[in-house]
Amino acid sequence: MPESTQGVLKLAACIGNQLDLETLAIVSQSSEIVTAANLWKALQEGLILPTSDVYKFFQHSEQDSDSQPFNSHLQVPTYKFLHDRVQQAASSLIPEDQKQLTHLTIGQLLLQNTELTRQEERIFEIVNQLNCGISLITLPAQRREYAQLNLKAGRKAKESIAYVATLHYLNYGMQFLTANSWDVNADLMHSLHEEAAEVALLNSDFLQMESLIEVVLQRTTSILQQVKVYEIKLQAYQIQNQQREAIISGREMLEKLGVMLPESVTPLEMQQQVENTLTSVGSVAIADLVNLPQMQDANALAALRIMTKLVPSIHQAAPQLFPSIACEQVNLSLKYGNSPFSPPLDTSKI
Repeated sequence: MPESTQGVLKLAACIGNQLDLETLAIVSQSSEIVTAANLWKALQEGLILPTSDVYKFFQHSEQDSDSQPFNSHLQVPTYKFLHDRVQQAASSLIPEDQKQLTHLTIGQLLLQNTELTRQEERIFEIVNQLNCGISLITLPAQRREYAQLNLKAGRKAKESIAYVATLHYLNYGMQFLTANSWDVNADLMHSLHEEAAEVALLNSDFLQMESLIEVVLQRTTSILQQVKVYEIKLQAYQIQNQQREAIISGREMLEKLGVMLPESVTPLEMQQQVENTLTSVGSVAIADLVNLPQMQDANALAALRIMTKLVPSIHQAAPQLFPSIACEQVNLSLKYGNSPFSPPLDTSKI
């Protein structure tokens, strides 16, 4: 078998069992016409199988140069290996000590030759290759870039409800960074840990979730940076039917946001709180209530969101607090404006 065919087969094996000519040409650093010609012998021997008839349009003579443009009206030919063992045999042609570098080079070529508008479309192809060469990447800027790409891949996988794959990419994203990245790449580290904590919850891996949340709480000082992980923690308690723990966690976060939700309330205190709120609502003209501005205060928005999520737990474990939380929601809306989490400002609902 010609060396050119062996070379393209080795690269094809690194890409996967199924591949397309466009990708193979990029990683071969050649044109699609030349790459197709190099692949022809493998097609003749049945090692690679075309998955459509489009490949026939690319079997031209070798007079076509690397610079020949590709006819954009044609579909991109796709192929697959005859069998996994054939792919493994092609992969074995690469010396063991060169495999990581080969994968890394493939990933870098794909990244360099993929327009930003198509990056999300090919994100899995790119990061799967880059991740294989993680130990070879030493430049901090490069490691940060690849961590960001893994975050994108993780978010895309989460949209497809592929939670195991999501954690795989997010964990690689964290591995590309170091402990001091919390000082120099705080936003990226925060996003990776926050996303991973949420997916750990969705996987019912509460131990991993707690570990990730603890890191975020230790490494951040901004209340708003901690709100999301508190919400994740609250949801975990609710899923496990630990409603009192959910209320304690929610109250802790609300206090940080400036909202004091009492642990308990007497009938007299409840009556006074409701009367005060009714007075506040009654002092505002109906037209003004209807036309309250949109809430802009980030702390108030976060507090309203948490209180809304706390309602099921309060309903089950502390129903006596329900009037208190309703009054706090109304008071915040009167002060800062309406939000999707604001209650109807109708005094009959309080």
